[in-house]
Amino acid sequence: MKKLIPTKRFFLLAYFTLGCLFIVSAQNKPFSIGEYVKLLDHYHYAPKKLDQDFSHDFFDLHIQYLDPRKHFFFVSDIALLKSKYYDILHDTNSYNAFEFNKEALKMLNKRILNANKVVKSILNARIDFQKNDTLQLNVSELPFPKDDAAMRIRWERLIKYQLLQEVTMMRNEDANTSDDKLIKKAVKRIFANYFFQFQRFRTLDKESSNKSLILSLTRTYSPYSYPTNIYFKRNEKLRDVFTENLGSLGIGLRMENGFPTVRHIKIGGAAWTNGNIEEGDIILRIGEEGETEYDVLGLWTLDIYSLMYGLKSSKVNITIRKVDGSIEKHLITRRESKGYTNVALLSINKVNTAYIYLPSFYNGADKHVFMALKKLKESNIKNLIFDIRNNGGGLISVAKNIAGFFFDNGFVAASKTKDKNHYFYEDKDNTTYFDGNVVLLTNKSSASCSEILASALQDTKEALLFGAETTYGKGVGQSFHDNMRITSLKAFRANGKSIQNVGVVPDIIFPDKLSYIDHGMKFMHNKLSYEECPIDTLLKEYEMSKDEKRNLYFHVDKEKEALYPKVIALSKQRIETDDTYQKIDSLARTIGHYAKDFRIPLKMEAYQELIVKQSQLTKDYQEIFSKRYKVTGSVLYGHPEIVEKLKNDYYLLEAAQILKDMNELKGK
Repeated sequence: MKKLIPTKRFFLLAYFTLGCLFIVSAQNKPFSIGEYVKLLDHYHYAPKKLDQDFSHDFFDLHIQYLDPRKHFFFVSDIALLKSKYYDILHDTNSYNAFEFNKEALKMLNKRILNANKVVKSILNARIDFQKNDTLQLNVSELPFPKDDAAMRIRWERLIKYQLLQEVTMMRNEDANTSDDKLIKKAVKRIFANYFFQFQRFRTLDKESSNKSLILSLTRTYSPYSYPTNIYFKRNEKLRDVFTENLGSLGIGLRMENGFPTVRHIKIGGAAWTNGNIEEGDIILRIGEEGETEYDVLGLWTLDIYSLMYGLKSSKVNITIRKVDGSIEKHLITRRESKGYTNVALLSINKVNTAYIYLPSFYNGADKHVFMALKKLKESNIKNLIFDIRNNGGGLISVAKNIAGFFFDNGFVAASKTKDKNHYFYEDKDNTTYFDGNVVLLTNKSSASCSEILASALQDTKEALLFGAETTYGKGVGQSFHDNMRITSLKAFRANGKSIQNVGVVPDIIFPDKLSYIDHGMKFMHNKLSYEECPIDTLLKEYEMSKDEKRNLYFHVDKEKEALYPKVIALSKQRIETDDTYQKIDSLARTIGHYAKDFRIPLKMEAYQELIVKQSQLTKDYQEIFSKRYKVTGSVLYGHPEIVEKLKNDYYLLEAAQILKDMNELKGK
């Protein structure tokens, strides 16, 4: 094999990728961030005051971006950078930010060289797995190393943890090989991972460091504002492949505490078909079938996405750490996953109902839902389970249209810009396209436009909401301006209350795997605040009396409003006495405990004992959702596997029973 780079240079850059998101070279040409600030100040809902608090946050975010795992900078490095730049980065018309970035990268490269020598010596030495060490995974709890000795301890613990993960997986595949031999194999795999990461980062352009600085700047304003031209080159092997030949894993990601975490699984996608990847899992390694798996720790989210793409029907190994901490490896076949609306007619424990799953509010989703509802009305179907779990949002105009299908007219939502200008999203079509019983399924990853739809149907009493404690809580919207995605508005329910940070609380709460895990907008840095917009303010533009406005624009289904308390009471009584519910809640609490306990034992026996406990927890949880429940039916639109998959969905049993209660109570 042709030698691509000198060994010394390889070690230097390869180990850098463990702790950093990219390898970059600072440009020599200075630039001011003033133009970006002007753009943000003009369009952002909550422009920042350019003071020392702004400077401090900007500084901290960029340091976090450069060294997210705190494996390179020393305490003295941060102190020196703070003495020069901590209080002056708010002077956005100067070149202070550029100089800060340039000096920080120069300092970082020096520390990488030192870390390279340390890491090389650790991997060449015998590692002690009998020492009672622990690894703190919660970066916010870690200080920067104070000296070479502290840095070595940091690297020893990280490498020991990686080796324990590798040995555990290899032991599952080969139980007869000794630990010493497995450790040697694990060391070789880790070297291969570093080599891969170096190859990927060699292609990064020279402007990457300044782009990262702009990203840090935008996140000083809010988490969903960022430059749209920030991303790097995708998988070069796929450059000349036609789009129609591409397949993916159908996994959405978010970065959580420095780890690439599964945000959602696309229905019909490869991971959904495989059935083993779940929301909240952490991606550890990805590799083509028959080739080396590569560690993705330190890679940019978009780079990880590029590894998920490949030719349709090609296979990829993916290694994950479950929410409870257990490690699993799965072989998944890539496939196309367009994520369109899925519609089925189901019989759930002899309750007949239609089922709609909406993966996102994509352009055209309202037309697809309209066609489905029209078909249901023609077939005189009166029960509907509308599923928006894991739906992260999309176009608010689409959400407004879909909400309007369930009532004649009225407000769906409102929004407000920084200039206090209101925009109303109202249904003006005096037609109801479905007037039967509706149960809307939500969870903690139902976000943005999902929350607009959920709140509208809850406020009008056109649907009964069933799901986890609350939705995601993203009550803000973004617009695009000169290669910038900027948070420019807040969204409000039709009753004037905000979704921001609080989400939408279902009428009936049922626990899931994320119930006791910190997940949602309220846990994000620099989130916008909660606020309310009084109804009279929302209606001030209409020249009618207050009573006329309320009657016309705040439609409420009075029959369902009277019915729902009885239905909710029956469901709650059932849930509280249901053994499976109690088991799900107990397992979710234990999973929440493991997820918040970020200290991992590094002694071989203690680590193995922890893995056994966590694996059993996963098995207990999966046992509930691997049972085959009494769900039969046929697909009207969408993926043919949808009905088969729904047979494992325990939540549908209670949703169907709720529909049954509605029908029986109406008949009395």
